[in-house]
Amino acid sequence: MEQIVAAPPDLNGGGYRPTYFELVAAERLMPGLKAALIYSIAMIAQRRPRLYCMLDNIEEAFAALVLILENHSLTTRQAGFAETLYGLVRRGTCRLPPGPCAMTPRQQWLSLVCLVGVPYLKAKLDAAHAVAQAPPVEGSDATRVALPSPLPQSTTRRLRQCWTKFVTLWYPYVHAMYEGTGLAYSCWYLLGGKFFSASAHLLNIQVVRATPEDTASAMRCVADRRQAALSRADSMARSSTLAGGVGAAELATRLVGLMGGGMLRTLYFVSDNLQSGLIASVLVFKVMEWWYTQAEERLKPNVTLPIPPPPPVPVPHPKGLSLPGDRRVCPLCW
Repeated sequence: MEQIVAAPPDLNGGGYRPTYFELVAAERLMPGLKAALIYSIAMIAQRRPRLYCMLDNIEEAFAALVLILENHSLTTRQAGFAETLYGLVRRGTCRLPPGPCAMTPRQQWLSLVCLVGVPYLKAKLDAAHAVAQAPPVEGSDATRVALPSPLPQSTTRRLRQCWTKFVTLWYPYVHAMYEGTGLAYSCWYLLGGKFFSASAHLLNIQVVRATPEDTASAMRCVADRRQAALSRADSMARSSTLAGGVGAAELATRLVGLMGGGMLRTLYFVSDNLQSGLIASVLVFKVMEWWYTQAEERLKPNVTLPIPPPPPVPVPHPKGLSLPGDRRVCPLCW
């Protein structure tokens, strides 16, 4: 550990270069969380049918949740939400002087777009392609995509036809290029490349292991920011008290300060324990799934059905040909 801390950060390899498996695990964490969320809502909706409406807008709801998580992680930890679980951070590459540097605001914003917007857009395109490839239901057009627009009917029909043609004919090639690019960058990273994905290459961002100095610096920045926000909220509550005013404005200011301080403390507590709570919720979900599976197996009646008897020997037809008495003679030649 002392050798790793004492060594300078090497983005091309060494102790600060994450392994391929760490990056793959961080990349697949959010899709796995999304699948678990959809499965949980679907299981609960079997007893609460009103929750089925949530599955219709699950992509938007999950994108909003991921937007909050990724924005908080990029702002406080300089990394994505899944990357923080594996002790990774994002660093830009500076030319003068050469070496790692902190991400610029533009890189943070574009990273947020790549982490939230690109998966959401791909999920919507995959769903549209699945709908377009499904066989049309009798009496309806399953391949038609609704475009609520005040445009004339001819223009709307033309746009719908272009969209259906793109989703049906051209999107498979786009999907193949997307997956092929990811495979090519994975192979390049295994062979010693700097970038693990095309988005990181375009943004000139590398994912490295977080050093103790990075963790301490991030914690200090978060603590200073929180202390400043809490100080402003507490000053609002104390200023009205020290003024001795009992008017409506002073009372409203004090209430705003007290409520703001309480909401900030609650928000900070949730954000500090969000990662641990997420891991604990996944473990609880797996335990409950195993428990209910075992309970269903125990409730099933353990009844062994008897083996059915063999079928009866078929009766020869009265007008049929008989078999020869000698088994060495062929029945067809006899």
